[in-house]
Amino acid sequence: MAYLKGQVVSGSSFLVGPQLITGSLVVQGESASSDFFIIKSGSADLLKATSNGIIQFHVYEDLYTPPASLGGIFFHSSSIYVGLE
Repeated sequence: MAYLKGQVVSGSSFLVGPQLITGSLVVQGESASSDFFIIKSGSADLLKATSNGIIQFHVYEDLYTPPASLGGIFFHSSSIYVGLE
């Protein structure tokens, strides 16, 4: 496990394995980049933040429904689902 305390990471960086960040984490995108924070799984963008301040979740195909989980959120093209139980 790696610990980042008071470290500044700039440019393109890849962290592999479990990471523990104590304190605060600031992600500051470049003005030329439209998407500066992206969580991916394979080729799918699961969650991203745009330079306009929009948080965008992955939209699932209407034929697929992932397993429900408490507090989970997922989207189809015309619906939103929230796991309550």
